[in-house]
Amino acid sequence: MQELRSSAAGGAVDSGPSQELYGRDAQELAALRGRYENRLADIAELGHAIAELDAEVRCLRAQHEDDAMRLYVLAKLAPARIAFNVGLSQPFFYRSGKRARARLSREMKMVGESALFDAEWYLASYADLEEDGLDPLSHFVTHGAFELRNPGPGFDSLAYHSAYSDVTREGVPAFLHFIRNGQAEGRAPIPVGALRERP
Repeated sequence: MQELRSSAAGGAVDSGPSQELYGRDAQELAALRGRYENRLADIAELGHAIAELDAEVRCLRAQHEDDAMRLYVLAKLAPARIAFNVGLSQPFFYRSGKRARARLSREMKMVGESALFDAEWYLASYADLEEDGLDPLSHFVTHGAFELRNPGPGFDSLAYHSAYSDVTREGVPAFLHFIRNGQAEGRAPIPVGALRERP
């Protein structure tokens, strides 16, 4: 009986350290779980930041491609623009002057009759024209088309050149090509901003 008591007493004495050890383990486990959850939150935050940076890089790359394409097209259109405007500056009795004015008249008629040319939109989109009091139709045919300005919301000049590289190689402004030949060839106009809406 005495042994039983001493054994029971010994058991009671032993339970103290194991309880303390268990409590310490539980605290360490809780601390580890807290650190783990914090690391998970950090990883999620980093993932979000990386996704945002990736989207920004894609946007910058697309902008760079657009800028490079714009410079390339402008360089291809420059000789035709210079020749046309030099012709217009010649006296009417010069053959080159007559040809340039006849071409200007034809192209103003074609552009003016196209549903894709919107004079009000053109003026509203390019504030410099309204400030200078320029006629939108005349400006577009002599300068705007060669500067990759858009004739209206339904036609993106740069996008047309991007889609049809042969037009660029020929040095013909996008919209003038479209109304002269492109439409009959089944080429489609691309609305302003359509190619910018990419992920």
